[in-house]
Amino acid sequence: FNKSGIKSVAIHSKAENSKSNFTVSDKEDLISKFRNDVYQVAFTVNMFNEGVDIPDIENILMLRPTDSLTILIQQIGRGLRISEGKDALQVLDFIGNYRNL
Repeated sequence: FNKSGIKSVAIHSKAENSKSNFTVSDKEDLISKFRNDVYQVAFTVNMFNEGVDIPDIENILMLRPTDSLTILIQQIGRGLRISEGKDALQVLDFIGNYRNL
């Protein structure tokens, strides 16, 4: 994505235990930058399922399977928030979660 000119970042919950060596503070900084449109795309795993409110999300890419209808609804719900200037949500389900659940 970055090589194609789309500012993106990977954010994950186990940052302090990973080879990337960034801290919880760094993770919070990256989330803040995503909220403030420094990054157009954030790649996450199980971080934005619940308890996150970023209403202007317009696209969700599903890139891994989920066996839980509740989690799938929560994930899609991240993009269903109302936001000024937002007309729609686009969900690209590359895995076919919608068929399985």
